[in-house]
Amino acid sequence: MLAAPVVARAADPDWKAVEQALGKAGQMQPGDVFRIGMPHTDLNVTVKGVPVKAGFALGSYAAFKQIGDQAMVMGDLVLGERRPGQARPEPESGTRRDQQQEAVRR
Repeated sequence: MLAAPVVARAADPDWKAVEQALGKAGQMQPGDVFRIGMPHTDLNVTVKGVPVKAGFALGSYAAFKQIGDQAMVMGDLVLGERRPGQARPEPESGTRRDQQQEAVRR
């Protein structure tokens, strides 16, 4: 008699909750990857006089994949320099967020 281990599959992820949290709709991609694109429509970029469309090279994305009962996220984040007069909250001194922002400034 042969016995095989029974592995319980985790419940399907609730990608709608991820969409709601990020405020953007996503799409399933090959390999059971859930991708949310975030184009930077607020940027006006030209290269040698040719406008670069936001969806071409100026976007960020997050791609999620279920791994067992957890999810992994990978992505690409496009940041522009801070504009004069742009509001940004001051970080709380000594917090992890403060340390991360300081590391980014360097």
